[in-house]
Amino acid sequence: MRGVSFATLHRTMCAFAAAESPVRSRDISDFVSRDLGRVRGVTPGATTVYRYRSTLHRLGLMSKQARTWRVELDDPLVRSVVELRPAVGASLVPEARGHFADAVLRHAECRALLFDLFMPDRSAPLDLRTFCSRSTPVMWRHVRTGKHSRLEAWNRTTGQRRCHEHQQAVLSVLYGLRYWLRDELEVVDEYAELGEDAAILFAVHPLREGERAWDAQVLDAVRYILGARSGAPWTTLQVADLIRRYCVGRRQPRRVLFAGIDWLCHHRPNAIALVPTPVAVATLSASNASREHLELARYYRDGRGRLICDIRVHVNAETP
Repeated sequence: MRGVSFATLHRTMCAFAAAESPVRSRDISDFVSRDLGRVRGVTPGATTVYRYRSTLHRLGLMSKQARTWRVELDDPLVRSVVELRPAVGASLVPEARGHFADAVLRHAECRALLFDLFMPDRSAPLDLRTFCSRSTPVMWRHVRTGKHSRLEAWNRTTGQRRCHEHQQAVLSVLYGLRYWLRDELEVVDEYAELGEDAAILFAVHPLREGERAWDAQVLDAVRYILGARSGAPWTTLQVADLIRRYCVGRRQPRRVLFAGIDWLCHHRPNAIALVPTPVAVATLSASNASREHLELARYYRDGRGRLICDIRVHVNAETP
């Protein structure tokens, strides 16, 4: 399991769902190669193309008998995906995210590698609704020793732990499942706490589509921020603490919180002050680029590109 574009997976399924002639491996490979070349501007290698066929097969989206492939239209979930018009570009259509997330979350190997660790009851069926409503955050740490590495993951709430030492398992979790749910399907968010040598993965509710729905979510974040004031003339709020309480606590993506701070800067400029921190300080404990990215995720970046560690909010700021 490695990083793939689910938009390309969607277009591949739709392209062969109503195929009248037998679909062979080369047909799928040629389609994926053309699609990725069109979207990314670079022709992918054979290993990358194979990864897409493998993902379609392992997730039960397409099946292979002898040398012939078919889209699993008998599966209601697969049929729901194919009935949606795919996007033209690199982004997956929002309606398809939930269906693909269900396909990933229900997969037995995916559950065993990572997703059961989020859940208090590992025997219950797992789908997007259950994952978003009942899961608790998971910590993970990638430990390197010479040429070998292992992935340690644990749930502070349930006490469950995993330790993957086989390199295929480590790579599958770090660059497959984690990437799928975080970047492609937007089911989890991630950041690193100050002083922690581990990162936090937590489930988020899917963002509602439409400008009005987005505005409502942003205003919810604004009201939460203003509701955290102490009553003093100015209240200082740590951005990392807001992430911990609002994003993790309410299962909201960081970008909703950051959009709320944007709103305050634009609509209440005299009632909010931003406290920046140097990049060198923010990434002081980062040992590599990946870790640096995780540590920067706990900061808000303002319109001038500064990293903001704290915000100060005035008591007279009007709540929208």
